[in-house]
Amino acid sequence: TLLGGGGRGGGGKGIRRAPSKRAVLLEEEFMSESDEDEDDTGGAELRALTSPRATQSGRLSTRKRVFGEGTDSDEADDAAERAPSQAPPKRQRQEVTGTSWLNAILRRITSALRNERHPLAAHLRLFNEPVREEEAPGYSQFVPSEQEMSLAVMERTARARKYNGRWELRAHGAQILANARAYHLQSPHGSPAIIGCAEQLLACLDAELLRLGPELDQAETKFVGEGNKLSETPMPEGWPEVARAAATTMEAAQRPAAPVDGAGAVTAAAAAAQMPIDLTAAAVEPPPDVWVQCTRCEKWRKMVTPEQRATVPEGEADWFCEQNTDPAFASCSVPEEVSA
Repeated sequence: TLLGGGGRGGGGKGIRRAPSKRAVLLEEEFMSESDEDEDDTGGAELRALTSPRATQSGRLSTRKRVFGEGTDSDEADDAAERAPSQAPPKRQRQEVTGTSWLNAILRRITSALRNERHPLAAHLRLFNEPVREEEAPGYSQFVPSEQEMSLAVMERTARARKYNGRWELRAHGAQILANARAYHLQSPHGSPAIIGCAEQLLACLDAELLRLGPELDQAETKFVGEGNKLSETPMPEGWPEVARAAATTMEAAQRPAAPVDGAGAVTAAAAAAQMPIDLTAAAVEPPPDVWVQCTRCEKWRKMVTPEQRATVPEGEADWFCEQNTDPAFASCSVPEEVSA
């Protein structure tokens, strides 16, 4: 069909091809929808359908609507393509097992002992990692490799959920102290002050086990109720009295140091504030000084607190500086305290 029309020059004639059947049908549909609805929704639909960005599903839907093609299954598939994607089902929370609960508590204890914010971190960090030969020459001669222990090993064991009871963790802490004594009392390179630090570590461990005792009871009950068997590692002798004494010792060790005057002497006000008895009362006499001599270095150590005096043996039994619960004088290398 020849149709008149302006060419490039504006006055010429051009030849156009007849519009396709599909275009005619779409135009007729658009015109009929425009008459019924004045808000131009039909025009918007036509522009969306004829846009280059139209999806394959949109073109298929239009062809079915115009030419009557397609089946019910095609319509269902097309509707599924246009439907918004559904969110995946929420993951159900699994119940915590007794093994996980027990080891999570023990891991919290080891993490607390390794924390740099711990009041005794300067002493406890000595046992964070396994001992290296360059740090302790000849260490393997006094401590066999199968007996080596550290806080890092204890934390990894708890992380792997391999503890079958709280006393296994406590036994590992006692092993650290035993290793410290084996090396630092016998090796010429030993430092007895390290033994005092290891004693502090075990005391901190005992205090945490005592504090978390009720929760550990529940976890171990659940552990056994699930068919597991608790470790045969025995409870420490004298428990829980030994733990209560350790907790008292730790509270005293973590107490801030008393301020001193210019000459290095503790001020009277600070001493009165820190002593468990009221030294300001006229009716109360301060306890007499108790001194004990180290069997090894023959230095005299002043026993001030009840915990210190409890370490003094009866009769002529040996006593060593590392038995002193005061970290400041728990080593033979520390000079003897000058009495006032």
